Amino acid sequence: LVVIGAGMASGRMLEGLSGSRYDITLFNAEPRGNYNRIMLSPVLAGEKSFDDIIINSADWYAGNGIELIAGDPVVAIDRAEKTVTSRSGVSTRYDKLLIATGSDPFIIPVPGHKLPGVISFRDMDDVDRMLAAAEKGGGAFSNRTRLRVSPRNKPQDSIIAINGLEGAGQSGPFVESIYKNNARARISGSAALDLAYLAAARCDVAYIKAISKPWDVAAGFLMIKEAGGVVTGLDLKNPGLGENGFLAANPALHTAFAGIFGLSK
Repeated sequence: LVVIGAGMASGRMLEGLSGSRYDITLFNAEPRGNYNRIMLSPVLAGEKSFDDIIINSADWYAGNGIELIAGDPVVAIDRAEKTVTSRSGVSTRYDKLLIATGSDPFIIPVPGHKLPGVISFRDMDDVDRMLAAAEKGGGAFSNRTRLRVSPRNKPQDSIIAINGLEGAGQSGPFVESIYKNNARARISGSAALDLAYLAAARCDVAYIKAISKPWDVAAGFLMIKEAGGVVTGLDLKNPGLGENGFLAANPALHTAFAGIFGLSK
């Protein structure tokens, strides 16, 4: 049995074949085996390492008699001869062939889509490229213009983006506390948009009281920090990607609104 692609689908199948009659060879384009792609956002945010999201390690493959050929994608399949050939020239015969290569990421061809730093987000190599781009750039950028969070430091001059408040019991007292300080509120309905607007100084504070998915907030957290802002959970500690709410702003407004909203560690 030859398997092309070491993603989560083929990994689950191989776990089911453990101890079977097949001699198994697994080719993977990435220089690694199966890992949990869903958890790439926590890796990007620095909350987990790659080792934390590995599903099938090199020892697992070896222990189950599976030959893993990583970092060497298959470039040719000869169905008549029943062979596959990798980029490096490795030729392997098969009785059964499983192709589980998944999909390729698509970047919308809008103006600027080929600029340096425009990166897809599908695998660990993409995470490495994003981290390298952020470190190399020394900040967050939009169309080569560096982003900075708003310099405002008075609550009464602020625009606050709020998200996740449901029902008068929650929203009434909260909105009242905003207007008592003469601040202005805006509701977009999108945590990702609120964080991006904050990084670009299109609003001054983001208060998100909802459980957000990692892929909704990881990039926004990074942008805000690179743009000079502060992001915490509602307990004012470093935020986890699955926490029930966040507060983000520049340092001065973060401190001010934490007091206005009665937040504490």
